[in-house]
Amino acid sequence: MRVHCLGVYQMTGISKKSGQPYNMAKCVIQVPCEIVTNANMKRLGFGYSAKELDMEPEALQKFSQFQMPCDLDLVVGSRVSSFGLEAIITGATKPAAMARTA
Repeated sequence: MRVHCLGVYQMTGISKKSGQPYNMAKCVIQVPCEIVTNANMKRLGFGYSAKELDMEPEALQKFSQFQMPCDLDLVVGSRVSSFGLEAIITGATKPAAMARTA
């Protein structure tokens, strides 16, 4: 999946609610603003907004080689959660340069 990556971050700590430790990471990407109209809400926007994608904490260091913001091809894996099978980012590569045609 090719994205315009704005940055990545990791959060660790102890949950106030459960008292359990947590370790999570996020990849922040740029996406076009969505126009939404339904019975309960209307949203109008122009330009771009940021979205956060779940990322394996172990993958964080793989992103240190990139100067952000930049375009990346994300490597997406999967994990089992209480919601079922979820996609999670496990790495990234720089897109190959576009071949020039004469």
